[in-house]
Amino acid sequence: MKSQITNATHREQARTSLKNQWGTMAWITFLAVFTRFIIGTIVGGIANLPQDSVGNNLISFLLNNFIFFAITYGTYYCALQVLRGRKVSTGMLTTVFQGKFYIPMLLINFTQYLVEFSCITTSSFILWNSLLFWINV
Repeated sequence: MKSQITNATHREQARTSLKNQWGTMAWITFLAVFTRFIIGTIVGGIANLPQDSVGNNLISFLLNNFIFFAITYGTYYCALQVLRGRKVSTGMLTTVFQGKFYIPMLLINFTQYLVEFSCITTSSFILWNSLLFWINV
């Protein structure tokens, strides 16, 4: 079924929703990126592990799946509030870290990670076996 809302309508709705909130959303986006950078730099500096080591990959996994996902979802939450016509603030960026949200969102994030991992692993396996089949033919 074709969408009855045009791109121009979506843009107009976005402009209306963001009225007087452009600066706040830009600041929230900047803070999300800057916070990830600072945390990653501090943890990477303290750990001081080689780039492709198991320890570095483990730290990257832990940061991505326990901290950074919540900051990203916080940004999504702010955007959703703007679309609903509500006022946003920078404190909303850490909303996911609240107890009632963190565990359910963490479980959703892990589920997404496992699904993506299994899809990538399965498709890589299929492609690799296909390649080996054609080489041996």
